[in-house]
Amino acid sequence: IICTIDRYGTKKPSGFAWDIVLLGTTTALCGILGIPPANGLLPQAPLHSENLMHTEKEEILISVDGEEKVEYRDVRRVHEQRWSAFLHAGAILVFVSPPFQHVLGLTPTSVLAGLFIFMGEQSLSVNPILYRFLYLLTPPSELPKLPADVKSYRGVHVYTVVQIVVTIVIFIVTLTKAAPAFPVLIIILVPIRLLLMNRLWDRETLRFVDAWACRKGTPEDDKDLLAGEVNEKDDPSPGQPEETVNDV
Repeated sequence: IICTIDRYGTKKPSGFAWDIVLLGTTTALCGILGIPPANGLLPQAPLHSENLMHTEKEEILISVDGEEKVEYRDVRRVHEQRWSAFLHAGAILVFVSPPFQHVLGLTPTSVLAGLFIFMGEQSLSVNPILYRFLYLLTPPSELPKLPADVKSYRGVHVYTVVQIVVTIVIFIVTLTKAAPAFPVLIIILVPIRLLLMNRLWDRETLRFVDAWACRKGTPEDDKDLLAGEVNEKDDPSPGQPEETVNDV
């Protein structure tokens, strides 16, 4: 989801989703067969997307004095390609084979730890949960102004605390024998978000805290759109009088 937010300008965001499906399937099969995974998380990390950012010229049509003119503007996009994932998988294949496997074993653990710390920092840099955590420590008078629909920071703060607690719980689970259940816990959070959380927080707050990760709105926006379509069907068409008992 983070790799397909608007700032990356992805043209085919579904490709990332299918890539995750493929990665999960192949990783599960590798685990069952007892062989090294075919891929890791690097090509799906925000750090990877950040390094693929480039500037493109986009052609737009504007109307000036009734005449259409073509203008060009700079837009930031990511290079949507398959080479990174392919090369990454190829490198894994090479370094799990002798004699390169011995070379990989010479890598200090501290180097790998530093790599994951760097990846985590890069992920947090584009994740608003970091800023919302800092808002918890910020005096109310210094907090940035909320959208008009969001009443106060109370709901936002509670949402942030719940996110942090759930993250800690999931991390602790990964350190126990129940670690294989990690993906199941993530999947369970989806129906909780769709069915339970909208009863605990108002839709304006949920729209505010979730909009960053949604490409075209949030589940609340979908409900509003559906409600609008229902209202249009119930309302009489413009120019047509409502049917009354006398007309019948």
